[in-house]
This record gives sequence, C-alpha cells and structure tokens, in this order.
Amino acid sequence: MPITPSHELRASLERHNKAFETLLQLIPAKYYLPQEQEDDNIGTKYQKNKKKQVAPKQAFKEATRKARRDKLDPANNKSILEIQREAAGLQDSASSNAKQKGKHRATEDEDSDDPDVEMADLSDAPRDSSTTPQAMPSYESISTVRAKLHARIDSLKKERGAPTGEPGSRDELLEEQRRKRGLLREKRRQATRERKRNEEAGKQKKSNTQERDKGHQTKAQLIVPDPVTGGSSSGATNVTFSAIASSGGPAKAKKYATVADPRAALSQLNSRNEKLASLPTEKREAIEERSRWEKAEIRAEGGKVHDDPARLKKAAKRKEKEKSKSKLEWDKRKEVLAANMAAKQKKRSDNIAQRNERRNDARKGIKPKTAATLQIVPAATWTASGTNQHIQAHGGGMIKEGNTYYWVGENKLNGSAFQSINCYSSTNLVEWRYVGALLTLQSSGDLGPSRVVERPKVIYNPTTKQYVLYMHIDSSNYGEAKVGVATGSSVCGSYTYRGSFRPLGYESRDMGLYKDTDGTAYLLTEDRANGLRIDKLSADYLSVVSNVYTWAEKYESPAVIKSSAGVYFMFASQLTGWNTNDNMYSTSTSLSGPWSSWKTFAPAGSRTWDSQTTFVLPIGNNFIYMGDRWFSNNLMRSTYVWLPLTISGTTASMPTNYVNWVVDVNTGAMGPGPGENWYEAESASLSGSAVKASCSGCSGTSAVGYIGGSGNGVLTFNNVATNAATRTTLRIKHLNGDTAQRYGTITVNGVAQTVAFLPTTDGQTPGSSVVHVNLNSGSSNTVSIAGYNGGYAADVDRLMVPVS
Repeated sequence: MPITPSHELRASLERHNKAFETLLQLIPAKYYLPQEQEDDNIGTKYQKNKKKQVAPKQAFKEATRKARRDKLDPANNKSILEIQREAAGLQDSASSNAKQKGKHRATEDEDSDDPDVEMADLSDAPRDSSTTPQAMPSYESISTVRAKLHARIDSLKKERGAPTGEPGSRDELLEEQRRKRGLLREKRRQATRERKRNEEAGKQKKSNTQERDKGHQTKAQLIVPDPVTGGSSSGATNVTFSAIASSGGPAKAKKYATVADPRAALSQLNSRNEKLASLPTEKREAIEERSRWEKAEIRAEGGKVHDDPARLKKAAKRKEKEKSKSKLEWDKRKEVLAANMAAKQKKRSDNIAQRNERRNDARKGIKPKTAATLQIVPAATWTASGTNQHIQAHGGGMIKEGNTYYWVGENKLNGSAFQSINCYSSTNLVEWRYVGALLTLQSSGDLGPSRVVERPKVIYNPTTKQYVLYMHIDSSNYGEAKVGVATGSSVCGSYTYRGSFRPLGYESRDMGLYKDTDGTAYLLTEDRANGLRIDKLSADYLSVVSNVYTWAEKYESPAVIKSSAGVYFMFASQLTGWNTNDNMYSTSTSLSGPWSSWKTFAPAGSRTWDSQTTFVLPIGNNFIYMGDRWFSNNLMRSTYVWLPLTISGTTASMPTNYVNWVVDVNTGAMGPGPGENWYEAESASLSGSAVKASCSGCSGTSAVGYIGGSGNGVLTFNNVATNAATRTTLRIKHLNGDTAQRYGTITVNGVAQTVAFLPTTDGQTPGSSVVHVNLNSGSSNTVSIAGYNGGYAADVDRLMVPVS
C-alpha cells in the first residue's frame, strides 16, 4: 500500500477544515452555541421593595424595532467561527475579570429583580449584536435586507465551491435535459406497469366472481389485496368477504323475487311458509338462515324482496281499489264516446235532412230563409260557457288546430297578480267554452303569489310535438323583466313550467310570438333600454339563439303577420302605461329588415279605438285585429276590441269601429252586423220586485232595476220580432254599479242560460252584454231576464235583436 506524502495529507485536511468552517458559517450562532443564562438576570421574590426606574415607553419601542431590523441584516450576524475566535481571544481576560465580576454580582442581582429596572438597564446598556434581540426591519427596507441576504449566501457558496444550480455550459444543460426526460420516461413506464397490474387484478377478480357464480362456495376469509406501488393510492381499504360477497346474484334474485302483483306475491309467500312449516326444525332453520343471507344480498344490490304479509295485503287492497276506479273511468269513457258518436250521427242526420229540404224547396221555387249570423260585439261583456263568467283571457293570443280556435290569456278575476293562464275554445270565434288552465298559481317561484305573468302566447313545434308557451315573467315592481317558457302535449292541457330568463341578456316585458311559414319561430320582445326586438328561437323553440332585428323606437305589445304577398307587418303600441294610444305598424319583406318607418293604422286620435294591440289573427287572406281595453283600477272588467283589419300591399288600415260585425271562419269574409230592433226595458212586462228607475244616460231616460233578488223580479219582452230563423246574437244594454260581475238568467223561447254583466262606468252610463240564442222567424219570440241563484241581475236599459 503506497504511503501518502505528508504535504498531500495536510492539503487534504485543510480542504476538509475549510469546508467544515464554511458549513458552520451557514448555521446561526444561536442554534449552534449554547446560550448561557446568567444568574444576574434572574430575580427573586424577596426583592419587591427596590426602587424602580421606569424607562420611557416610546424609547423602548423604538429600540426594539431597531434591534429587529438589525437582526435580519447579514452584516450584523456573526458566524460561528467569528464567535469562537472572539471567545478564544477573550478567554484570558475573562479569568482576570472573574473576581471583579463576582464583586458586582450581588449588586446586579439586587437591581435585576425589579422588571422595571431591567427595562431601564436594557434601554441604557450597549448590546452585542450576536446576543441581543434584533428588531424587525420596516416594510420599506425588507427588499434591501433580502438583497443583502442573497448576496451573502452567494458569496458563501462561492467560497466553498458549491454548485449554484445553473448549468455551467451547453453540455451540462443538455445533460440536465436528458436526465429530466429519463425521469419522465421512467414515470410513464411505472404508470404503464401499474395499469397492467390493475387490469390483471380486475381480470382475476372477475374470474373469481364467475367461479363463485357457478356455485363454488369458499370459506369465509378476509381478502386483502397486494399493496399497489406507484404514484396513486386510495385511502379506502379494499376488503371483501367471500362468504357474503354477491355470488350467484341473478339466480338467487330470481329464486326469491316475487311477482309484481301483490295478490300473487302474497299467495306465493303463504305457500312458501307452509312448505317450510312442514320441514324438520333443523332443515327449516338452515333454509331460513340461507334465505336471510340471500335476501340481504338482493336488497344490497338494489332489489326488492316482498316478504311482509301485512304490506302485501295493503298493496293488494290498494291494487283492487285502483282496478275498480280504472273500470269506472273506462266505463265512463265508453259512455262519453257513445254519446259523442250519437251526437255526431244526429248532426249528420240533421244536415242530410236540411240539405234534402233545401233541394225540395229549390225544386218548388221556394226562396231560402234569411239567416242572421252570430256577431262579434267589441268591448261587450263576453260570457263563456263552462264558467258563466266574462272571458278571462287578457293580453292573450290565438292558435288554430283543425277547425277549432284556442284563445290563451291572463286571468285577472281577482286582481293584477298572477292567478292562472286560461284557455278557451271555439269553432266560430263567437261562442267560447272554457277548457282549463295551462298554468296555475304556485306556492313560490315565478308562478308564486304577487308575481307578474303576462302576455301568454302558444305555438306548436312539429319536430318535438310539443306546444310551447312563452310569457312575460316579472316581480311586482317590474324589475326582473324576463320571459318564461312552458311546454305541454296538448294545446289546452296542463303545461310544465321550464323556467325564465332574459333573452340574450336583455330586458323583456310585453312580448309576442311569431311562427313563420317555414316553421322558424321568433320572440317579439320589448327591451326598454334598447328598443323593440325580433329574436330567433332555437329549433325546439325553448331558447333564444340570436337577434334578427332591433328598432330604436321604444314600443311594446308587438304582433307580426305575413300577408299573401310576402310582406311582414309589425304592429305595436307606444309606451303609455295602461292608457291607450295610437298604435303603429312597420313593414318589410324580410324579418331582418330593412323595415319601413312607423305609421298609424287606425284614425289618428282614435287611440286605436281605445285599445292596445295584443294579437293579429289571419282568417284566410284576411286578418282580425285583437286588442285589449284595459281598466287598470279593476282589471277583471277589461274587455276585448276585435275589428276587421284591412291589408293592401304595404298598407294596413282599420277605419271603422263597428258596433257589431260578422266573420265567416270558412271563407274569411268579414262585414258589418245586421240591423237591429230595439226594445226598451221600461216598456216590457215587469213582475215581482222589478221596477222602473230613472237613468239619465239610458236611451229612454229610464231603466228597469231590482231584477232577481229576494223579490224574484223578472223583466219579460214579448212579441220579439225577427226575420231570422237561426242562432244569432242579442245585445243587452245594462247598468252595474258594483265592482264585481252580476249574473242573470236569460230565457229565450223556453231555453235558459246564464249571462254575466260587467261593472259599468257609473250608474247612469250603460254598457253592453251579449248572449247567443236561437230565434224563430216572426214576432212570436219571448225573451225574459231574471236573477241568478237568488242574486240581482244588472239593471236593463234595452234589448237589441237582429232583424235578419
């Protein structure tokens, strides 16, 4: 073995010593050298009456802060070697001063007992930077101290030749990149091996399960899987018990599952219990034990075991009741179908008889009888069958299915807050029947109490086969400004509310819907901040996908139609609250514009015949304007102004406010109503409590009141003449000073029906109410008006009967 020269050993020791000293310099002295606790800093309990010296409080705080700042400064921190060198140099002087220090110890002990004196001494005495507490630096000097610290660390690293962490050359950089790529490849290999191990474990588990499913029972044991090596681990313990693991699940589920019919299940359970009772005790207990385990497995897998006799008996009884109820409903349905078929057959027979009669009359040269038609009376009380009340479909819209028109609108019977969205049906646009409510009041949410639900409109989506309902949804202060959407499988059935939103993030209040001839649907929405908008709906009609056009004008209650010439007309109302105004229209050959300037379509100053646009209904090539005449202080009594709307080229006009007019829903023909015979109430026959009363606004300055009531007042018109021998419309001028509707019984030629009378402006200005009846040709008709259910009918001014 060669002998190392002494100078090499010396050089090696010096290098090691230097490295060790460099490491010691990195360790703060207070963590390496023991701190001596001098006795003179310890007080005693007997030094309570010493004279106290109180250091100024502010000076102490400033000294503390300065000490903390200095503490973090690397220039003020001595290394371990520096402290050791100072200690070695002071060792001799320390022994010579030991006696002197001992003399002063007693005095220092006496002074150090008092905490205030200690504070004063600390504030006056000079402190060594390595042993005294150092103050934290101020916020503005932290960056400076940090820079000094990093500089000191770098200098120490250079002294000991430590690596700086940065590649010194291009080769080192490439080597570092190769090393990182190697680590990444190794990590991926480990992940691949881990995945393969998991797959193998899964296959093995599946194989074991299949073996158990074949009926191989294993002894109960705790199976703990091998620990998985790699990056991922789960906190859950993967423990299975083979004796209670799901084995043969499908077979046992089939064995113990009962039939769906509770009566059959109860019979099956009783039969099983009887068989068990006949077995020996030991065998029966074994079977019952096994059954309990297998039932538990079925329940654990989400299955149901019907083994409770009491519950099965209740279920069987409930099933029997449902079956009986279903039978009654089915029998009732068969009766209704039979009645409908009989009615259709009767109508067919009547039509055949009428056709044969007309043919015979034509052969004999007899002219056909003049027939009056049913009439639309704008702003009259319009009574619907099914409720016997004024129609509550305000702000609504129309949709036609087959030969039937459906009218959907707001129910304002009990105020302005949401109550329901109602639906009515008619085949002639005059006689309306209440079908039901699409949406009703809910306990909370958009359809809850004190909510605003307005302007409902319905369109049909042929792709989804759903009827889609849009409406204005708002808070009571109109601050939300959203649209709501609901869907239903039938036009007048119950709808499912799907929620509300602001279309494309914009406000929306009074709104409408339009379905173009190509099936594309559009939302017409009033955005008060930006203007009137046309927004395109999605293919399912449930959401808004894009804006098509926006007017700068701030208009509301929009309605769009398309003429036979391919011209689009947008009708809208100006913003005047509940008060009416001259509504406007604009035209274009494309919904995306350009659109024409706005113009009025009713005579200027007529305020659109005192109404606001809500819908425009096409009838053949003609159109009906449908508007609301609002009474804001009692919205229930708001009426409907329907009038013929003339479309010619790019011009729309509604020049005449008809008292009554007729429409043929088959041809679309429209025209003024027939002439009328007037019968004054005070000239008719009065009975019971009915009396004549003065009325300054009535036609004969008189009216008849106290009709109905406890006195059973009756007003009878005899010898009512007409040339018509068909169903027609009677107008009744009435007075109702109440805030609610009154009801009366109208009997025409022995046929009675109920009619509603809306409140009128005052007790001297009559309003109109209509009733649709069958009249005989000639002057033998009798019309009587009485009360309804013991209440008073409205006071009557006169009766108006079509002449022909």
